Amino acid sequence: MLIPFTLAYFGNLLYNGGLLAAIHLIDIMVMIVISYTAITFYFYLTALTLEDEIQKAMDPP
Repeated sequence: MLIPFTLAYFGNLLYNGGLLAAIHLIDIMVMIVISYTAITFYFYLTALTLEDEIQKAMDPP
């Protein structure tokens, strides 16, 4: 998913020297930040559920 954006970034950098390339770079940064937050949120939720399961397993029946 990231490869076409990097290709477009370098293509714009070669052809018209900057503005669209900067826009694409900002686009890439935004996408990286969004995916990073989504991944960390997912791992945070799974860690919470795992902690709950471990606590349930350690409680005496």
